[in-house]
Formats: sequence, C-alpha cells, structure tokens
Amino acid sequence: MKINELKNVFEHPENYTREVYNEAVLINEHMDLHLIKMTAQLMSLALAKARGRGKFGWWEPEMISQVDLVERALACLRSGDFAKVIVYAAMLMARKTI
Repeated sequence: MKINELKNVFEHPENYTREVYNEAVLINEHMDLHLIKMTAQLMSLALAKARGRGKFGWWEPEMISQVDLVERALACLRSGDFAKVIVYAAMLMARKTI
C-alpha cells in the first residue's frame, strides 16, 4: 500500500473495508516498530562510543547542564547530525523521569 492510499484510509476509513483498514494499521505499526528499533540501536551505539571515550554522567546536572545538552542538540540539528539530536533529546527527556 502506498503512502497516499494509507493517508486516504486513515482520513476516510468509511470508504474502505475492514480488511484494508486493518492492513493500513499493520503497515503503520510495522513502520513505527522499525523506527523504534533503529533508534534504539543508534542510541546504543552512540552511548557505547561515548563511554569508550570516557564520557559518563549525562543524567547528572553537575556533569553537564540542561542548557549544555540543549545547546549540543541544537548544534547537531543545525549541522544535520540527527542521530546525535536523538541522543541529546532522549537525555533531556530521561532527566525528567530520573
């Protein structure tokens, strides 16, 4: 199923059979899971590389401030390093739960 058809299915489900709608849901879920797995692998590799360089303590403001994490994320965004943006964003999100 192409993206335009997926869009139509979700915008106008009444025009499609239950089977077509269910297929669209499965495709969407599959792509979401692909993104989650890819992001987890990317983060795992990036964090392992950082540990190998002696980096630690991202969760402690005494080690790196929230402002510094934001500035690093923005610098990576500007340079197009989206992998590092994801890692810094995750660090910022995780700090709110620790």
